[in-house]
Amino acid sequence: MKKNTHRDKGQRPWSKLGRDIRALFAPKLPIQIHCSVLPLKSKEAIGSTRFPRYWITLRKEIIFDYPAHFMNLIDHEARSWETKRADPQGCITVGKSYPYERHNVSEISNLIREYIDRLKESLFDPFESDRWGLVEILRAADRRIGKRRLLEMQTNNQGAQKIVSIRLNQENYIKETNNEK
Repeated sequence: MKKNTHRDKGQRPWSKLGRDIRALFAPKLPIQIHCSVLPLKSKEAIGSTRFPRYWITLRKEIIFDYPAHFMNLIDHEARSWETKRADPQGCITVGKSYPYERHNVSEISNLIREYIDRLKESLFDPFESDRWGLVEILRAADRRIGKRRLLEMQTNNQGAQKIVSIRLNQENYIKETNNEK
């Protein structure tokens, strides 16, 4: 059997990490989290490499997409973004360089694991390694966060705001339905 070569040493498979984080999402919340590994072809380098894409959808709308939403995190002096196109095999071909930091691969997965392992009482403590606003989305979707904390959440993250709105509306709908019985 061929080993999964897209992971760094010591990194858990996405299927387990994805399952663990999805288990924390509020029931009936129409949210999905994904990670896919895509090939990257380079005109300057011999061969190709693989890179991950992490994305979160809410009612089929993408509310988080790494690396697409995070071009501003790139050191523009060291890298440039020129062209991007998909070839018939679905590989991404890039002009000079792709705006992708190799260490972000394990950092995002490690952040998700850190969030999963964090005790409920400290979920609102800072996550120093979150450079992407991912924790705000995870908090908003987390079943361990109740209505009071959702109402107190203050965030500029539009994805998190949409999740909070859906959760509060779902909770009101469930209460109204139970009161009618």
